[in-house]
Amino acid sequence: MKQQSRLRFFIALLLLACSSVFAAQSAADRPVLNFSFLRGRVFLKSGSESLYALTMGKTGIVNGASVLTFADGIAVISVAEHTELRMREDSTMAFPASNSYELRKGMIGIKHSGPISQLATPHVMTDFTETLAVIKCTPVLTRICVIKGSMNVWQGRNLEKITLRAGQEIAAGQGRLSQPYPFTDDLRYAWYWTEPEKEPSLQ
Repeated sequence: MKQQSRLRFFIALLLLACSSVFAAQSAADRPVLNFSFLRGRVFLKSGSESLYALTMGKTGIVNGASVLTFADGIAVISVAEHTELRMREDSTMAFPASNSYELRKGMIGIKHSGPISQLATPHVMTDFTETLAVIKCTPVLTRICVIKGSMNVWQGRNLEKITLRAGQEIAAGQGRLSQPYPFTDDLRYAWYWTEPEKEPSLQ
């Protein structure tokens, strides 16, 4: 009986230790977003949960969570140490996995220097390692402008990638992808990439 009791005790102890390790790993794997600038209404949504009003500082999220800006909302977000996202008004950005982003609507700027990352919209896929770019997504069209560095762009099951370089823009609709063309001012100057407090577009 004593041996059985000791065995049960050791099994329970082992299960408790394993669950603690898994919990710690889950917390470590959870993305952390650092909101360094917020203006207006900016919310976090995780699954079917209600909207949660965000404040400046660090917020841990689960994979699949979304950040939403309303008509008066703007957010500057740091992800890890290698990515900065700048969300304009009326935008929705999802975080499906580590180093993976999804712009569902609106306009964002992205500054990234680090491991290969992906960004998707309803119309197009991209990947990049070094880039400074602006992406605008409407229900019928996505436009991407690269300011510095480059981005690889492709669509659907077509694995042939188009490399978009600094000074170029590309447009994608449902089943359609343009060739690169010179950037337009509305995307190029959506952000001036100064400190948020000095950003002309926020004054």
